[in-house]
Amino acid sequence: MKTTCEFCNEYISDTDENCPHCGAKNPNYKRASHEIPQTIEELKQWYKDHHLPPEEVTRFFIGKNYKKPKAFGIYEENGRFIVYKNKANGSRAIRYDGADEAYAVNELYLKLKEEISRQKRSNISVVREKSKKEGIGNWLLNLDLQNVFGFLVVFVILVAAFIFTVTRIPNGYYQYQGKQYYHLDDSWYEYDVYDYNWEPTGVEKELEKNHEDYFESSSYTSDIEASDFSETTYYENWLESENDDSDWDSDSDWDSGSDWDSGGTDWDSDW
Repeated sequence: MKTTCEFCNEYISDTDENCPHCGAKNPNYKRASHEIPQTIEELKQWYKDHHLPPEEVTRFFIGKNYKKPKAFGIYEENGRFIVYKNKANGSRAIRYDGADEAYAVNELYLKLKEEISRQKRSNISVVREKSKKEGIGNWLLNLDLQNVFGFLVVFVILVAAFIFTVTRIPNGYYQYQGKQYYHLDDSWYEYDVYDYNWEPTGVEKELEKNHEDYFESSSYTSDIEASDFSETTYYENWLESENDDSDWDSDSDWDSGSDWDSGGTDWDSDW
């Protein structure tokens, strides 16, 4: 993470024990864990050790200046380390371009961990949905379909399931009457334009009833007039609870039986 030197006001990394510009002690220094990659080669090894799919699948190109659309990557050129994202339209957004290899590597490392976590949550959702469907299917097989009451029960269950699926409010950003909202599971959050933060809130029935009319995006983009909700403690706590439920840690090995879908990645934002 970048911070500012208290003596020369130059930008430095919180992993710098001393300012590389003036040599002053960095009071915000954070000693890096030995498990966190510090070089491109270490990041390559971390990727290999966690049994991640091929780079063509994950779209993370470590040590390569990959130029085709839809890619994250890092490479070294003339002593400078460039971290980039190639958007869906082929344009490139530069996340970092500088001489600090550890900082550059950490930027891509954090993005890779974030993507691993997102992919695992996606797989969990698919497995849970499949289990629900199989559970309903097995229950239906055990019903006495000769019984008229059984038919009615089945019909009511299917209708209720359909209504729940259709009316369930998707997580994401919403704009209503000039205000920004974020929906997360069964909770709403409103963006405070004065304090620049998100707070839990209640919303009007109109927003919940016709939520699709006010939906903006499932992920953060530069067009949203608020800060990134995923950087709040509310989101972090929710993410931890999701991971606790699944017993899947974003640092654990990738399950070879799981599917990695890079098509669900937000390829239009800068990062």
